[in-house]
Amino acid sequence: MAQEYLNHIHTHIGNHRRGRMLNNSLELVPMKSNEYWYKSPSPGDGSCLFHSAVMLLLSDEARQDIALNIRRAISEVITLDDYSKIQNCLLALINIQLTLQNNINVDCFQTKIMSNEELKREVDSILSKHANSIDIVEFREKFVEDMVKLGFDKGEVEEVFKGYFISNYIEYTNILKSPHMWADHTMVLLLAEKLKINIIVISSRNMQVYKDLSTFNKDYACIVIFNTNETHFEPMVRKLNPNDEEYQTTFTLDDLKSIF
Repeated sequence: MAQEYLNHIHTHIGNHRRGRMLNNSLELVPMKSNEYWYKSPSPGDGSCLFHSAVMLLLSDEARQDIALNIRRAISEVITLDDYSKIQNCLLALINIQLTLQNNINVDCFQTKIMSNEELKREVDSILSKHANSIDIVEFREKFVEDMVKLGFDKGEVEEVFKGYFISNYIEYTNILKSPHMWADHTMVLLLAEKLKINIIVISSRNMQVYKDLSTFNKDYACIVIFNTNETHFEPMVRKLNPNDEEYQTTFTLDDLKSIF
């Protein structure tokens, strides 16, 4: 059902290339391209990213419950494999390293071969040794290997690692589902992937596109979202003339060459 809902939303993308949003309060954004770009207020309830996307994609058909439904649907369709690949596995890698550092203890293992203090020092040493890992599978193998060298059972170490990894995945999907939890850049990537759109984020700090989000598909529709101090997202639209009542809400990548 969740995937069907996302597919349904995707089929409506492109039907509202020009028009007006229900909230028609616009504020001029001084872009370096010297074009007429405006931002519009979005609800500050923690789901501003999703509200902004819906306002742009559906224009005057947008409703707040649609944004929350999209957020919930994405949390239901994201798989463990999806989670492990976010930001080329960087999110999952950072989370598992922090979890191991903060939570692993001798009670995780049947055989107590050292104290908690000794285990923490050894785990910190292993994590430091592999701090530059960029692959979650490789890191798991190295972590298990080093723990076995200390005398721990390989099967037990693998189960502990797996348990923490799944727990992190569940925690992330719960955060993603919660309408009042602020979205971060990983959720920008997920929203774009699951709706099959390009989301171009403009930073309030320099009025430029976030470079780390610039993995775009030329066949996808584009929306532009303003990010204030990395906390609040608002939809952006473009007018051909400042006196126009209608404005452009979705774009092609060619339409946006001037802002890159």
